[in-house]
Amino acid sequence: MPESSAGLGPLVYRNFCEMWRVVSAHADGNTAFEVRQRPDLLLIKSSLTPRVPHMVLDPRMAPGNERAWTAALVEEWAGNTVSLMVMIPPGTERGELARALGRWGFARATRPSIAMARFSGSTREHREDADIELATGEDDLAEARRLLATIFDLPEHVFAYYTPQPLVRTYMLRERGIGVAAACLCPFAGAAGVYSVGVLPAVRGKGYAQRLVLQLLSDAADLGLNTAVLSCERHYVPLYRRLGFSVCCELMTYWMEAL
Repeated sequence: MPESSAGLGPLVYRNFCEMWRVVSAHADGNTAFEVRQRPDLLLIKSSLTPRVPHMVLDPRMAPGNERAWTAALVEEWAGNTVSLMVMIPPGTERGELARALGRWGFARATRPSIAMARFSGSTREHREDADIELATGEDDLAEARRLLATIFDLPEHVFAYYTPQPLVRTYMLRERGIGVAAACLCPFAGAAGVYSVGVLPAVRGKGYAQRLVLQLLSDAADLGLNTAVLSCERHYVPLYRRLGFSVCCELMTYWMEAL
């Protein structure tokens, strides 16, 4: 791993947590998610289906209080038919919180997300891809959200929640005038978060995802953000390695399927 990417796992995590805090503060009545900021955690409740897990981020507790914190979390949700997911901060995988979650019946996810980071330093190349546009008008943004909803097979209002303008920058790539790929730039916690990179299945393999990410990185550098972060499934790691990203760590999640 390049020296510049070593130890950036916590920054990937902070960018992810801050993304949720920012978009929830600008939801404008969108009920896709309910986000609660508490002193001890960030709780994300989904209204999509009863089986979609509630997610706990940024757990905070005094050292030595991990077992009591986990017990209180389980007791809070006892009797609710819901799945609960806790994403623990990088560096705590072998700590007391992980052990406490295991003791209370949480199972460690078998397919953790991979945290990756890219540090560009002071040298960069400005890019202007004529086929990629930043969605600024309401019509263009609505089109980009419909495209992302189609690619990821999620309701359109979910992407409306994720992409408050101008806090999240949403990009679309067109082929002969038709939108075929999209991605989002989340400039939070001092880093450029790369999110929701998607290409329609019929046109995959043409390098569209790579072009989108390179444009995001160029624009992020224009904003003064030289560190880019993302999380992805393991089979996407080679793609992002080709774009200069390095693996930082695995992002560990613990699941309780029914409370």
